[in-house]
Amino acid sequence: ADHLGLQLPTASKLADLLLRRGEITRREDLADRRRNRMALTPAGRAKLDLAMGAVRQHLQQRLSGLSAADQQAVLRAMQILDPLVRPAAASSDPPPAAVPTPHAPTRRG
Repeated sequence: ADHLGLQLPTASKLADLLLRRGEITRREDLADRRRNRMALTPAGRAKLDLAMGAVRQHLQQRLSGLSAADQQAVLRAMQILDPLVRPAAASSDPPPAAVPTPHAPTRRG
């Protein structure tokens, strides 16, 4: 809940919805029964991948007007910020491709 910026009741409702949709599984944490462990199902992974693809496409479109040097600067900044904003539990996941390889320089208008 904290990582998402949500209050616990809101996060719980969201988790319940995802569970009903079959997008996550939930089980009790054996080490701490006050906690639940959740994981994406294949259907949940597919939806997340689809959403992330849409975000990447939108970002690519927005950044396409930048010069190659500015695109590289944005990519470098995102690489620096990624470990700072990635939750500890997901730090072993490979980072998503955040920005496309810069294209030929374009002029900003």
